[in-house]
Amino acid sequence: ERMRRDDGRLAVDHFNLSITRPDGTAVPLHGHATPLHTPDGNAYGTQVLLYDMTSSRRAEQDLWSAQQRLLNAIEYLPDATFIIDTDGRIIAWNRAIEEMTGVPAAEMIGKGNYEYAVPFYGARRKILIDLIFETDEVIATNYAHIFHEKDTLIAETSLPRPKGQPKILMGKASPLYDRQGEVVGAIESIRDITGLRKAEEAAAHTRKDWETIFRAIGHPVIVLDAENRIIDANDAMLRVSGLTQDQLRTKHCYEVFHAPGTDRPPASCPFERIRSGENPAPSDAEIEALGGYYHISCTPVFDANGRLEKVIHIAMDITERRKAQDEIRAAYEHIAASEEELRGQFDTLVQNEQQIRESEAKYRELADLLPQVVFEMDMQMRITYANRSALSTFGMTEKDLAAGITALQVFDPRDHERIKENTRKVIEGIPYDDHEYSAVRKDKSTFPVLVYSSPVFRSGRPAGLRGVMIDISARKKIEADLRQSEATLSGLFRVAPVGILMVRDRILMRVNEKICSISGYNMSELVGKNARFLYASDKDYEYVGSVRYSKDNIYGLDAVETNWVRKDGTVRTVLLSGTPLDQACPEGEWIVVVLDITGEKQLEKEIRLRQQQIDTHLQNLPLGIFRAVPGPNGRMVMANAVIARLHGYESVGEFMQAPLENLYANPDDRKVLVLRVLKEGTVSGFEVQLKRKNGDLFWAAISAVAVPGPDGKAAFLDGFVTDITPRRRMEEEIRHKQQQLDNLMQNLPAGVFRTTTHKPGRRIMVNPILAQMFGYDSVEEFLKSSLDDSYVDHKDREEIITRLIRDGAITNAEVRFRRKDGEMFWASMSAVAVPGPDGAPEYLDGILTDITARKRAEDALHEANRRFKLLNSMTRHDIRNQLTALRGFVEVALKKEPDTDMEHYLKKIQAIAQTISTQIEFTRAYQELGINVPGWARLETVIAGTAAPVNVQYSTSCSRYEIFADPMLERVFFNLFDNAARHGKHVTTITIDCQEDAGALLISVEDDGTGVPQEQKEKIFERGFGKNTGLGLFLVKEILAITGIRIRENGIPGKGARFEMTVPAGAYRRVS
Repeated sequence: ERMRRDDGRLAVDHFNLSITRPDGTAVPLHGHATPLHTPDGNAYGTQVLLYDMTSSRRAEQDLWSAQQRLLNAIEYLPDATFIIDTDGRIIAWNRAIEEMTGVPAAEMIGKGNYEYAVPFYGARRKILIDLIFETDEVIATNYAHIFHEKDTLIAETSLPRPKGQPKILMGKASPLYDRQGEVVGAIESIRDITGLRKAEEAAAHTRKDWETIFRAIGHPVIVLDAENRIIDANDAMLRVSGLTQDQLRTKHCYEVFHAPGTDRPPASCPFERIRSGENPAPSDAEIEALGGYYHISCTPVFDANGRLEKVIHIAMDITERRKAQDEIRAAYEHIAASEEELRGQFDTLVQNEQQIRESEAKYRELADLLPQVVFEMDMQMRITYANRSALSTFGMTEKDLAAGITALQVFDPRDHERIKENTRKVIEGIPYDDHEYSAVRKDKSTFPVLVYSSPVFRSGRPAGLRGVMIDISARKKIEADLRQSEATLSGLFRVAPVGILMVRDRILMRVNEKICSISGYNMSELVGKNARFLYASDKDYEYVGSVRYSKDNIYGLDAVETNWVRKDGTVRTVLLSGTPLDQACPEGEWIVVVLDITGEKQLEKEIRLRQQQIDTHLQNLPLGIFRAVPGPNGRMVMANAVIARLHGYESVGEFMQAPLENLYANPDDRKVLVLRVLKEGTVSGFEVQLKRKNGDLFWAAISAVAVPGPDGKAAFLDGFVTDITPRRRMEEEIRHKQQQLDNLMQNLPAGVFRTTTHKPGRRIMVNPILAQMFGYDSVEEFLKSSLDDSYVDHKDREEIITRLIRDGAITNAEVRFRRKDGEMFWASMSAVAVPGPDGAPEYLDGILTDITARKRAEDALHEANRRFKLLNSMTRHDIRNQLTALRGFVEVALKKEPDTDMEHYLKKIQAIAQTISTQIEFTRAYQELGINVPGWARLETVIAGTAAPVNVQYSTSCSRYEIFADPMLERVFFNLFDNAARHGKHVTTITIDCQEDAGALLISVEDDGTGVPQEQKEKIFERGFGKNTGLGLFLVKEILAITGIRIRENGIPGKGARFEMTVPAGAYRRVS
């Protein structure tokens, strides 16, 4: 009914439909229906051609999916990254570089002429990415602080930009290659390392402070190595012992500080107790070598693996203290309690480190269970080790291995010479790409493998090889199936339409060669013109337009027969069918298929009835039809107009006069085709380049069958030709785009991945950088490894999945992972959730960046701060002991009824001692400031954990907020509450309120006391100002400033104090 016209005749129709195979799979098809008529115009049948569009749809979907993964990977790289093509134009500008420079990608994409340098230098100039092909000599002569690492340039520099802020930046630039090794662009990643450099500088200062304090501390201190040998001593130790550094170093502790002739540590030696795993408490002892009684404490220092690295011995002179022991016994009890607490902390630390060592041992045991073949062989190629997977794969036993097996025995003999040559290359360190061989099992069956190996050296000499073998049988089968699928697709594409044009508002936007052949115009004469000049009359033009814009035809143009006028004035009858490129926008661009049916119309009037059915069938096919005589002197016996036009001939008669060899780009291709048809009887989809009359080449698919003569031998070859040039171009374009995507994926300076979201997780795609990051030799091996086991803590992955389902994306999440050999490393993850058909997150696309070096720097700084804190604590402890003794002696002196002047001075000494004691207590709180890493704290929990003053009620509206602050945040609220109770005089209520304002969070703590005088509102945060210690609010301001939180007092004097804390954007978040 769709094909029936008003005059009763049938018109050509194009349509799309989907069919279902018996196995339930759906197959998308494109149909081309051509009517068959008798000479008197009566339809007697319909010819239908169906095209399988499965591979085309799948290729389009795969390309789109690959593009999305690449875009996600580049967009969420934690480092500022941009990419340029070979003309220097920017083709990628990710979020991180937008944030660093303040310049959005929309303003940068497509620009050249060094535009990417402007945000950093304020002018167009060459930067790191432009120097990747310069020699080391040129770079060393003209640029400082730049060096090569293979084909990657690395540089570090300090700039006053971007955003006008001084920054220390590290850049990496490298070229991008296609699969043929041709440069297609370049990529540069820029990392802001200002914080890292400041951390290193702070660590250096801390180490310097440690050295200064160590030398200046007033008590004798020595440092012992793990073998009880002295490696350092402070000035006090040198002064008390009367020995020099050289006299002390390398000697054992017991050789210097115990009785002469002692040749081993005594039973009570605290060092030996530490080395045996104990945690000895500090003890008092008389040391003759130092001439007095000393309080001895030992502090062990362990390396990153939990092994004892050194021990710090501190000897505090307690000779005078023992004399005054009865007077200050209470002080010593306090010291003992502190020491007990310190021992408990050390016990916990030792226990934690033991658990870490046990966990690492378990991880190494799991690493031995690899599913791949792992082997070792000596220089004579004898197999000296093979894992369980190797024996299982080759059907061998431990007895077979013990009996002796050489590497050549398990490979196909045809590979032996290649194996020997590649083994030599591995030993000599020569790179090669030939890793695929044919392996032989014990039962003589073979299978393909990939082998990756490295040399084993002993005493500096090569002793053999160690390697991994991967069975690639499944991959080979997939490749074979893919080649078969592509061959089938090539055969099905042989019936492509003849003329194709693209129009918008009836303006010709693009045409193919067949349209030029039909119209007689060249492309420049057609493109950009209104289609009206092609039509024979206004009526034809308007009729096609009315069908095109019909409300019933918004999703496709039914086949319309009309008349076109060629450039030479001749009228051609053509068949038009089309569809909008975007079904949702039918008023946009259309693609129209044009079939010149002038010849068919003329033949309908000339051919007799008995030949009508056959001739109509042949002439209406959008294919080139032929009958030819095989052999060297072959000739055309019959041909249709389509094949003549395909070859650029004006008529079939002219075409049939052309020698057959002239129709092929390579005449030998015809010989191959003829021989195959004669041998096989039929050939389908033989792809070959053919030649037009004017010498132009085009791609075609030929299908032919041998037609036997009276003698039974092939007398003719009947067949048809389809122009597949557009399809070949499309395939080439898809391959080119896919190659570009692959190149970018391989060259990204970060690990890229796609994994599933369900449990257990599975890796779908990774790039080589990620495989190397996890310690794997190949992507294939890495894909087979366990995703869940690569997390040190499985809860990290569960939390990431939860956040992705909730937020859709995560940025710079810091996670601990485990390499193939069990080693733990830190990585920064950014990822997005990719929904499945049901809309729920099915995949996780993301990138990983190794931040282990940064975390180690942070750990080193933390360790240095810990040591500084320990020395600070010991020094403060010593001063407090002396102050206690001083105050005790003053009290004794006051009881002996001194004269008035002496009593006055003694009381001043007592007051000064109290002030010093208060200040020392403040240093105990201040030393905790900034030591621990800031984190997210829930305000409701912090406030509830802070003891409110007696008889004071408090209320809060901050239950829905967390802020990023120093762990001492609870001290902030304690000091504010305590300040209200001390200075507010009649405070009865304290109100804590949270309000969001202009992108920040305002936290107010307000009481109903006397308030703060106007002239003191700024001074109360200064150190030393106030009626008590003058340090409480100063400490509050310092704690908050660590994470950028500002505080001010904004209350009304006489009505109460109001402290307002402003938390910047990004440092607070809402919670459920």
